[in-house]
Amino acid sequence: MAFPLINIGSAANDGTGDDLRTAFAKVNSFLAAYASPDGLATDIAAAASTALDSGVTLAKRISTGTVARAQVLSDWNSNRPLHLNDVIKPGTYGESDNLWSSINELANRARERNTSFELPAGKFLCNGEVDLQFTEVVGAGSGIYDTTTVHRQNAGDMFVSLGHVARLRRLRLRHEGVSGKALALRNGDAHRIDDVGIDGLHPAATDSLMTFFGSNCRFDNLSISSLRAASSYCLECLSSETSGNININNVISGLYMGGTSSGVHVGSSDGSRRPEGLHFIAPQSVIVGGPAFTVGAILQLVIVAPMLDQVKGYGILIKTEAPYGVSCVQVIGGWIGSSSVTDPNAVGIGIDNGSPIASANVGGVVVTGGTGLRYLKTGIDVIGQTQDLTVDDSVQFSDLASGICIDAPDLNWIKTQLTVGSRIKVPAGAQLIRNKATGRGGLKKSRKTFSIPTSGFSGYVGGDHGLVAPPATLTVGFDVGTATMQPPGIQMATKDLNNVVLNAQINGIVAHGTGTVTVDMEV
Repeated sequence: MAFPLINIGSAANDGTGDDLRTAFAKVNSFLAAYASPDGLATDIAAAASTALDSGVTLAKRISTGTVARAQVLSDWNSNRPLHLNDVIKPGTYGESDNLWSSINELANRARERNTSFELPAGKFLCNGEVDLQFTEVVGAGSGIYDTTTVHRQNAGDMFVSLGHVARLRRLRLRHEGVSGKALALRNGDAHRIDDVGIDGLHPAATDSLMTFFGSNCRFDNLSISSLRAASSYCLECLSSETSGNININNVISGLYMGGTSSGVHVGSSDGSRRPEGLHFIAPQSVIVGGPAFTVGAILQLVIVAPMLDQVKGYGILIKTEAPYGVSCVQVIGGWIGSSSVTDPNAVGIGIDNGSPIASANVGGVVVTGGTGLRYLKTGIDVIGQTQDLTVDDSVQFSDLASGICIDAPDLNWIKTQLTVGSRIKVPAGAQLIRNKATGRGGLKKSRKTFSIPTSGFSGYVGGDHGLVAPPATLTVGFDVGTATMQPPGIQMATKDLNNVVLNAQINGIVAHGTGTVTVDMEV
């Protein structure tokens, strides 16, 4: 709709313009059209529909008179993501300027409008805390590269969440202060991270770089590089009474960790409750400050296809914490290894139940799916007696001294709680199972063959049974070999930690020779 413009003349008071009555008649015409359902609002809606698809819906609302005319542009504007230029003029700031107030204002506005905010390529100083609950921050590139980097130079947390649904995409966070976290998701559920990098640069800092509480969180392609102290963690999955959240149904896919700190910690921050469900898919680690995973308290943890290299101390350390310890950990596939340079005494998986805390202990641990343990002193080390340990035939031990090292004064635990595949192979000179409590190494199952010469036979035969503990069951077979005789009667005479002795009663010898006794034994 076109409107006549007021003729203001060629010069002031030269008599060539509209008189006052004519000028205000044009103004009234404009105002009347603006107030009608099909007037100026239709033109505005048409412009909105050209700029934004949602403008089509907006135009329908306008044409039917269901939206106030003053809302037309504000509604359209609220649908778009906010930009840094909305709160600060381009060219008025540099990399050394603290943009905390501007970024914080962006987050607050985005939350009010239920939209996201975007940061352009560049490096932005943020010496303050920004709450991301119910909003999303999006960078201009990839978290792996420094396309959009937000960093904090002083102490304190940077990005936090005090409620639900914080989302981050395509940016890098960097913390250079002596304390504080780059990302602290303190509360709420359903947080999302995709293609985000996090760096910690202060060598004396002991705080974790990232923490989260809550449920139904999904983190994909998260890269964490930490030059902080060894006691610092790259990432902590925690539960606490004060957070008010159950920590369950969380998935972290494509996590990378590197640097001088420790890796992941799963447990309770205040000893009041524990996480209940966490799933890692294809985590990678070249952490050299401590374990890639420290598991203190959780109901169910699943780690699928890990690639944990240059292990320092332990690749995965399961060590009980209050209040309830660890119920079940599954390690499925992947590879865990070190090197003689990083740590010649490294352990792939450590299970420490040596000092259980009240009701807290280590329950079931399952290693399966072709997990490879290599370039280690010990593949799996058990301190104390965990409830159950299952290592199936698919697990591969190579280039190590012991496959499974246990500390079991109660030999019955080996029989009832330790399940080990019968076809697992270990390198030459290595022991599949070694019991530190007795100093004995061996297998859970073995087959031994003993010769029985009929001429001058004393009635007893036996030797080293090759088991990690005295056999509980024996199955005996006999082959007459070169002798002609009736099968002898064979029964157990004695057994101890190292040897088994059988008593054989030879009967019906027709011709002397040598027979063979085959004994299948199991702890």
